[in-house]
Amino acid sequence: VIERFGGRFEFFERYLEIENILGLDIPDFERVDLSGLSDEALDDAIEEEADKLRKRWELGMNPIPNVHSTLESHGVKVRILPHEDGFDGFSAFAETSDLCVPVMALSERWLRGGEQDLPRFRFTALHELAHLYLIFPAGLSHKEKENCCHRFAGAFLVPRVAFERAFGVNRVKIALAELCAIKAEWGISVAATMARANNLKLLTAGRYKTYCIVAAKNGWRTKDPGKWIGAEESCRFKPLVLRALAQELITPSKAAGLLGISLPELGTEFTPVD
Repeated sequence: VIERFGGRFEFFERYLEIENILGLDIPDFERVDLSGLSDEALDDAIEEEADKLRKRWELGMNPIPNVHSTLESHGVKVRILPHEDGFDGFSAFAETSDLCVPVMALSERWLRGGEQDLPRFRFTALHELAHLYLIFPAGLSHKEKENCCHRFAGAFLVPRVAFERAFGVNRVKIALAELCAIKAEWGISVAATMARANNLKLLTAGRYKTYCIVAAKNGWRTKDPGKWIGAEESCRFKPLVLRALAQELITPSKAAGLLGISLPELGTEFTPVD
């Protein structure tokens, strides 16, 4: 993936450069080491660490209005890339002489256009956050690590206590309208909601299997039911460049170069008010 998208990752260099020019502090990003845990202890630890990170980031127990901007405001640099088959997201650490910065590239497929699916975009972003934040036991298979990241994403979107309150416990039957209501409030897909309910054992394995059959039959795997009304665009980078330009810390040519636009285009973006 690095070779495939490497040419576009200079965006992160520009991002770090403008933060340095403005003298901004970069938030610490401390990873959590779960490598010594047994398979049996891992699931509960993931739930706990998702709750701890929510608390550290002062998100409380409320729905997250914008995952993209939440990540960026806590030091994770996010780059949106044109969609290419086989690519939803990628995460890594970009190292400079004195920094190790978490970076993430996400496909625009779910963010905009005809296939827009913002809950899926949110889940993908938090799945990649799990890859950055958690250090897993070395013996886990790729599939097991992916499942752990799925679990973290679901737990970060809807904490266990809030989820149990919204979904209920020991469910025998559940209406699609209930799932769509959870989606509308929390920005989590119906599919991820049912997977989370299954993980938390709030419904039987048989009931979850029945849901999977119904979902496949009705095409819900490609078009998730219900809607979430929200926004997932983040505009942090451009305002930083324009701020530096307004404060005369950089020249118009430098600003245009950082933004990857021409000087005439910059003129339409930047209009001083004094």
